[in-house]
Formats: sequence, C-alpha cells, structure tokens
Amino acid sequence: MKYALLILFGATLLGGCNIINPSEQVPTFVHIDSFRFVNSNPDVYGSSSHNINTVFATYNGVPIGVFDLPCTIPVIATGSNQLILQPGIAVNGFNDQESPYPFYINTIDTLVAQPGKVINYTPVTGYVSSTSMVFKEDFETGRQFFKYTDTGLINNTIPIPPGNDSMITVTKAQDPTKVFEGQASGYINMPTRDSATEASQYFTIAANTPVLCELNYKSNVPIAIGLIPIILTTGATTQPQFNNLAFNPSPDQWTKIYINLAEIVSLYPADKYSLIIKTAVPYGQANGYALFDNIKVVTSK
Repeated sequence: MKYALLILFGATLLGGCNIINPSEQVPTFVHIDSFRFVNSNPDVYGSSSHNINTVFATYNGVPIGVFDLPCTIPVIATGSNQLILQPGIAVNGFNDQESPYPFYINTIDTLVAQPGKVINYTPVTGYVSSTSMVFKEDFETGRQFFKYTDTGLINNTIPIPPGNDSMITVTKAQDPTKVFEGQASGYINMPTRDSATEASQYFTIAANTPVLCELNYKSNVPIAIGLIPIILTTGATTQPQFNNLAFNPSPDQWTKIYINLAEIVSLYPADKYSLIIKTAVPYGQANGYALFDNIKVVTSK
C-alpha cells in the first residue's frame, strides 16, 4: 500500500508539471532587411531618400516590439492573422528616440503561421496621401534660402532677406562630390572659424498637426535647425527658435535626418514660419563646410 501511494503521488506530480509548465509555442520568424520605398508622386513629394532604421511590429492587435533593421522578428502566430509593420525613424538624430514616422505608410498584411520557419519579408512604404510638403527645396531650380537678417514686414508683405548669402548652389558639373542626388546641392563654406545662419522663404503650418523637417546633409560642423515665427497683422517676429541641440557632423557620408518642429509651432503660434539653418566651426577647428539636399518641411493637410 505504501508503494502504491508513492506511485500515485509521483504520477500526480508529473501530471501537475504539464499544468504548471505547458509546452512552449514555437514562433514563426519574420526576417526584414529593409523597407522598400515607393514614391507615388515625385513632383509633389520630392526625393525618395529615407532613413527608416527600425520597425514597430504588431500582430493580431498586440504590439510585439521595436526592432532595429535588419532584424528577425519572432511571432507567436496562430492560423492567419494581421501583421502590421510601421516604419520607424530616429527623431532629431538620436537613436534612442525612435518613433513611427506619421507620414510613412504602414505595411498591413496577413501572416500565416509557420512555426519554426523564417519568412523573408520586404515591407513597402511611401508617403501617406494626407502628407503636405509646405516647404521643399532640392536646389535643382534656384534656391529658397538667404542669409538671415531680421527685416520685419513692409505693408504686411514678407520681404525676402537681402543678399550676401552664406549658402550657395553647387552643381554636379562643378564638383560631383558635393552633390547628393540630382544636379545640385546647397553649400555653406566657412574657410575661417566662423558661423552662418540661413533662413528660407516663408510658409504656413496648421496648428495642432505633426510637423517635421527632413533633409540630407554632409558636413564637418554641427548643424542646428529651427523656425522663425512671424505674425502678419503686427509684423512681429520672434528670435529663431531651435529644436534641442545641434546634430552631429557627418563628414564621411551623406546622412538623412528627421527634426521634430511640432513643439516650436505649439509654443510659438504664428501666421507664417521660416526654416532656419545655423552652422558654426567648433573651437579649435580651422574651417568648416555643410552640404544640404532635399530639405522638406512635412505636415498633414
């Protein structure tokens, strides 16, 4: 009887183990190298250049996580359910401030469970149809930047600041190493230890909407991006308002960056805004330069 009870007790424990530690589900693995960017209207949206470096994954309505590209995402999939892949960017150039980009299309597809298998997947994105480019400069036909001076208003019209530009247009024929894509780029050259501040022509930004600046740059000096708010009725302007600290130089390669401008618009509501770029040669450095292409101020319609 004693041995029978022990055998019965052991069987109960073994049975209980299956309840406490159920068999683990084997995930389906989704491998992503990068997003494919499809530009539905280059005349409206400009360059297709992007810097999607992360993906935000959701399966069957439940967030899975955020993954640096390239990545392999383990998905505990059952049957056929919805997989959403959101393109993510580094906000203000900080890799620890990754966020889904509100102006890029999410990839929504059906994932069929294949436990243990790796599925190679290329999500497709592009600009959402509600995207509005309130300012766009690719330097192909002229230039919309001028040396910053506080000129105020004349008869409620916005004058273009006078000449003596710090930024010039450099063409591929002049120097192909200074052009990112197309035939020209914007170029600020500082042969001595100096600084340069350039302001764009003015544009309108609607209140309470996301707004970011996109640009490609190559420089050996730090760069700050901000806005100049202006009130048409009074002609009042504020000082240039910059977003956080300047972002780092990128002397070896062209870099795409996204700068969040929504906080400036929220704190300084205005009729018009001008995009402002400031560069400066750091102490101890003899000279500096900054190259720009595909500058966009992006918001919603």
